[in-house]
Amino acid sequence: MKEAELWERVGKVIGKIDARGKDLAFGEWLEKSAFDSESKEMALAFVEGFDAADERVIGVHGLLRRSIRRNTAKERSRRGCAKGMALWLSICARRL
Repeated sequence: MKEAELWERVGKVIGKIDARGKDLAFGEWLEKSAFDSESKEMALAFVEGFDAADERVIGVHGLLRRSIRRNTAKERSRRGCAKGMALWLSICARRL
């Protein structure tokens, strides 16, 4: 499985968390979910590995907030890079 596919599948699992629903432990929520066993295994590995969280302790709302913050930070970084590149190109163009 390619890395992009892994992130996409984990993102789909995390994306199904209902922010208005009950804040269950991630392991409990995942067990009750309808995802296939491979998606559950990947999501659990992500939470326990990448997020270094205990699936019996971390709530789904906390995971959702982390995911939103992480995605927001990535987007800000992308926009900052794009603005920086545009500035650099405009400086180079002026020198030509």
